Amino acid sequence: MAKNNAKGRKKTASFVALPKYLINSPKYQGLRGNSVKLLTQIAEQYNGGNNGDLQASFSILKHKGWKSSETLDGAIKELLESGFLVKTRQGYFPNICSLYGLTWQPLDVSEKYDDSSLIGKVLAWWK
Repeated sequence: MAKNNAKGRKKTASFVALPKYLINSPKYQGLRGNSVKLLTQIAEQYNGGNNGDLQASFSILKHKGWKSSETLDGAIKELLESGFLVKTRQGYFPNICSLYGLTWQPLDVSEKYDDSSLIGKVLAWWK
């Protein structure tokens, strides 16, 4: 449940917002099912201040139903190529994961990014 300190207000669960213009776009309509599932699971991590610091590692997502790292990698590749995600940090062995941002939201400030010139921009590469 979301924290709400306002007097007299109901507590509501957090949610994932996918704008209608994004869902109705031809590129979104052309995504494979696994890619839509992954996009939703990555968007679930977004809290309004961490865009660009979102993860899609198999070790985290296997608990959300992913059975194969190859299938996950294919979905990540499709989301990057179709412009719904941007990779903000390239992961490397042994334990640094790649980070991603949603391209319909501005990228938030972080020292973790490989390219800080993207901070604050709405990339909208899927259009």
